[in-house]
Amino acid sequence: AFLAGSSLAAVAWSAESLIALRVVQGIGAGLLMSIMQTFLIRSVGQRNARAALAAMAVPSVIAPILGPLVGGLALHYGGWRYIFGINIPLCLLGVYLALRHLESDERSAALPFDGIGFLLLCPGVVLTVYGLSTLGDSVGGNSMRGSGPERRGDWIGYGVRSLCQEVDRPSVDRCRAL
Repeated sequence: AFLAGSSLAAVAWSAESLIALRVVQGIGAGLLMSIMQTFLIRSVGQRNARAALAAMAVPSVIAPILGPLVGGLALHYGGWRYIFGINIPLCLLGVYLALRHLESDERSAALPFDGIGFLLLCPGVVLTVYGLSTLGDSVGGNSMRGSGPERRGDWIGYGVRSLCQEVDRPSVDRCRAL
């Protein structure tokens, strides 16, 4: 998504299309860090994960320093389209290196997609955050927002239960007791 968003943003035909393509690029960028961390930990193992994640953090610290410099140079010498064009060869190099050096992970291919967990994730997180936010409103066990489950921060329990409900995977069976 990041490569596609960058490539299409470089040839955007209007301000509206540029905004929409930046959203696509942003979605791809948001997914990159978690996917890279997952691949990194699986490739180096749990034992070396801390050192590998620390090494991976270095570019994320340097990027905000070098990004404006490189972007400014691209804008000055090439125009606004070059800001997005810089990403294309870097992404293609990353895809090439990934295809060449990363091994297939049979563990993830064997696991089916957890559709119920996927659908319950968002409401579970929302209810958990809401429950945590209502904890501060309670004075002496009485909620300042009225009566109901939010009185004791019960939304936390509802959120956690919705995250764990109807899941048949052994790693989360301990949630069933909730």
